Amino acid sequence: MKNYRNIFLLVTIIFLLFVSTASAAPSYGRGIYLDTTCSGSSTSYVYGSHYATDNGYYPAVTSVSIYFEWYKNGVLVGTKQDEDSSAPINASTTTAYCYHDSSQKYKMVWSERWKLEDNTTWSPGATEYWN
Repeated sequence: MKNYRNIFLLVTIIFLLFVSTASAAPSYGRGIYLDTTCSGSSTSYVYGSHYATDNGYYPAVTSVSIYFEWYKNGVLVGTKQDEDSSAPINASTTTAYCYHDSSQKYKMVWSERWKLEDNTTWSPGATEYWN
């Protein structure tokens, strides 16, 4: 019983240390997803989505810009972008729903640029694939 109390105390201390040192970790999502909004169709579809929001921790986000290129079977078919620099920070964009047949090959090349109030920047980017 004493061991359980010690483990609980240790876990509690670690949790409190983690919470007390919270810092900016903006919320974001990007990828290619199966589209479940297309009712009555025998075809399944996918869509590309990209969003970015500030979680409110220090250092706060002062601006964000998001961008992605959308490829179908290796051919660029379009680009999407959004940006925001007024609180609360929230940028998002998506491809059309119920349009991109999931039997095709898709590629989404995305990038972001975050500016924080402590004058640091964060610029992640990557590529997502379908099929």
